[in-house]
Parts: sequence; C-alpha cells; structure tokens
Amino acid sequence: MKATIAVARAYGSASRYGDAPRQAPRGSPITLVNFPKTPWLTSVTLGEPVLWVLDAVRVRRVFARTALTGAFGRAQSGQGPREQIDEMLLDPMIGPNADDWNWWTTITCERELDLPDDEWTQMPFMWISWSRAEELAQDARRDLGDVVDLIAASVSGLVPNVIDSSPVVDGVCFRRAGKTPFQLPTVTAGTPTVSVASPLERLDVTQLTRQLRRGRPALQQLHTVAYWWARAIGEADDWRRFMFQFVALEILTNKLAKAAQEAVLPQLRYLALGQASIPPAALTANDGDLSGRFAVAALLLAPTTAVEDTREFERLKQARDRVAHGSADLGTALPSADRLLGRYLPLALEYLARGKEPTISNDSTSRGRASRSRGKTGRLPKDAE
Repeated sequence: MKATIAVARAYGSASRYGDAPRQAPRGSPITLVNFPKTPWLTSVTLGEPVLWVLDAVRVRRVFARTALTGAFGRAQSGQGPREQIDEMLLDPMIGPNADDWNWWTTITCERELDLPDDEWTQMPFMWISWSRAEELAQDARRDLGDVVDLIAASVSGLVPNVIDSSPVVDGVCFRRAGKTPFQLPTVTAGTPTVSVASPLERLDVTQLTRQLRRGRPALQQLHTVAYWWARAIGEADDWRRFMFQFVALEILTNKLAKAAQEAVLPQLRYLALGQASIPPAALTANDGDLSGRFAVAALLLAPTTAVEDTREFERLKQARDRVAHGSADLGTALPSADRLLGRYLPLALEYLARGKEPTISNDSTSRGRASRSRGKTGRLPKDAE
C-alpha cells in the first residue's frame, strides 16, 4: 500500500496580506526537496489553507467526540451508520475550517510509505492500525528533529504578524489516494491579539524561498534557538514565555559569540572609544559577560541599532536574573523579549546562511549595508528593514 506520512503544522492569523483573506502570494507553496534529508519533501504554504491537513484534523476530532459512544468504531468497521460520521465530518462547528482565519501558514514535511496490505487497509477512516501509526509518527519526529520549529522561526522573521500564537494544527498526518486523511497527536488553538492587513506586494516570497533553500546549514546550527522560540510562541503563562524567550536569546548569543568576537573586536581598537555607535559593553566583552557577548553579536548583525538593542538586552537580563535569584515577586510584570528575539533570530539565520565574516566600517554615517568585498573596509550585514 502506497501512502504518505506528513509532519504538519498550521498557524492561523487574523492578520493577512492582500486585498482579501487567504489570498495566496505568487511563489507559494515553497518546496524544499530532500529537506532536511532524503527522502523528505518540505513545503511552506502561505495565505490559503492546505485542505487535506484540515480534513485530517477533523477526522481526529470526530473520533474523539464519538469515542465513548463507539459510533466512530462501528462506522469504521461497517457495523454502524456511516452517515452519522459523514455528517459530523461536514459539521463546521467541529472544524477547523478554511475560513476560520484570514491567513494560514502551513508547514508540511512529507515522505512516502510502502506498507503491507492488512485488515486495516480497507477501513474508510483510520486505514493504518493505531499502534503502527504511532510507531511511524515517532520515527518521523526523530528523523526530522526541530526542522518545523526552524522553518516557522524563519517564516516569522520574514513574514511579520502571521505567526504570533500557538499553532492550530500540530501533529502527524497520514494520507493516501482515495482515502480520508487522518491525524494522530494533539491540536491546539491560539488567538492572535493583533489584526493587520498588509498589501500583498509587501510579502517577499522570493526572499523567503532563497533564505530557506540556502540556509539549511544555518537552520541546523540554530535549532535549539528555534525550539525555545516555538515554545515561547505557544506559551500562555507570561513568566514561562519570558524565560523561554530569554533562553533562546542566550543560546543565540553564545552560538554567535566566537565568530562575532573574531570579526568585531580586533577592529574596535582602530575606532575612537567615545564613538556613539559602539556599545561600551562591547569593549570589555569576555566569556563571562553575557551582555558583552550580545553587544558584539549586535555589532556584527545590526550595527546601526547595536547600542539600543544592547541596552534592551541588559534590561531583559536583569529581569531574568531577578526571577532566577527569587527576588521577583510573583505578581511582577516581566518585560517582553518578543521584539529582540524576533529581530535577531532571522538576522542570525541570514548571516550564517551567507557564511561570511564581514567587518566594521569606520564610517560613522554608514547604514551598515553589506559589502561584497572581504577587504579591510568591508561592512557589517544590512539590518532588517
């Protein structure tokens, strides 16, 4: 039996691009062949939903609703009224439905399966045994690792406002020709707090495609950062969300520290110590000073805002330290690391994808645009717009 297993995640957003909801931009879906490894095919679909993914979730929800009555099992085996289950699968109240959100971001990682025919093959709904499906799902998760988190983080950095809450769909699905797709693990739903309508022209699918395709090694280098970023996105508790975000920022800083210090620190001696564009912490950076390491990383990735960003990082670190030392009251409102993490994760992915080590320009009026030269007057990467 030929079938397909897919690790699927779909985010829904009240924000959108284009003149109408769920308007697919040119270039979507983005497909990555043999990614993250052979034989997986990874796709990113923007705007419109992937309908078979929603159908798979609906099967699982109907199964959960009818588990106690046995209606699903009887319809599955042909002993009960199939019409009842078919009606429930069409019930918009069960969902998820395509029009639930103005914009969908769906990530699927798929590969083919060649399974032997057995007594499950002819079943109308769950046509693989539950135990076998669980084994295949566990193998797929081990094979793919954190790749879905990594892609979601990349998309979030380049397509603002559409990944800002827990995924609507997050799990392993199975599908085959002529059969109803179905899903195994849990499904969660989040509610975005901001709704933004942006012109479709502002969505640069070409840039996103290029970054995903050329940045495969970079994605793997930052997989733990993306893991904590994804956990923070789906976290409702403000304290846990803040701590997850800061862990991601700290790991990102340490991942870049050595390359940043080698590229940046040797050139600081040639600059005036009082120059406003150089954060003071950067001049004393060492392995034991997290803020100093972040300052140097900020100079490497975003020199025009390095001072402001380093000061913000120091405020976040102070808040983290108060929590870690038990000196923050439980009712204390913690700051948000959303902006800093959302800015520096895509910048780091872009930098690592290029595989370059640019240098600082001594032109204080420079906007920090990337130079194609590796000479002494080369400049740092271009800041995110």
